[in-house]
Formats: sequence, structure tokens, C-alpha cells
Amino acid sequence: GRVPPLVASPALGTIWIGIRVTPRKLEQRIARRAAAMVRRGLLQETHRLLKMVGRKRLLEFGFEYRLALEVVKKKLPKAALAESLARRTRDYARRQQRWFAQRPHIHWIRMPREARHIVAQWLGASARKS
Repeated sequence: GRVPPLVASPALGTIWIGIRVTPRKLEQRIARRAAAMVRRGLLQETHRLLKMVGRKRLLEFGFEYRLALEVVKKKLPKAALAESLARRTRDYARRQQRWFAQRPHIHWIRMPREARHIVAQWLGASARKS
């Protein structure tokens, strides 16, 4: 088959809003999320997916499944899984933060309700441009 030619679409206005979280709160959320993933059956899901799609495809699903597969293959102790997940997630969050920091057009807020004001201003400006 052939790839169809790229058709340019009209530019749509967008607004980027980021919610700032303190490093401590982010660490806590990441740790809770990692522990919850293990509690909710990440290893069982990994076993099931391994049978369905195979090791090679499973490794493409993300670092969470790579780490769980290490437990399944007895390369990582089960007790270390949640902490390993949290560590990898913290590393990923740092990379995301560096990427977002390079985008000056992002409106950073601390509380979700602050977004209302920013969006209202943006909608007013967008309406005036139309």
C-alpha cells in the first residue's frame, strides 16, 4: 500500500495548562501509584499478556511491563517491584519536566480552579480573533 499525501489542516487554537505539584507531593503520588499497580495485579496482567502477545511485543508496552517481566523471570524480587516502578517513574517525570520547561507558552498553575481564569481570557482573545 501507499501512504496517502499529507493534507494540511487549518491551525486550531490551543492553550496549554500545566499543574505544578511540589516535588514531595509528586514523590508521594508516584510511590502510591506504583504500589497500587502492584496491588491491582500488574504481575498477573503481565503473565496474561506474555501468553497473549509474547515477550518481544510485551517489552514494547512500557517500562512497567519490562520491570514486571523481570519479576516473572526471577531477575528482580517481587518485593522490589513497587520501588523499582517508582524510581523509573520519577526518572520519567524528571525528563517530562525538562521537556515542559522548554515550552514558554505553557500556563503553569497550582490549583485547577486557576485554569478557569486563564481559559476565560484565552476564549475571549480567541473570539476577538475570529
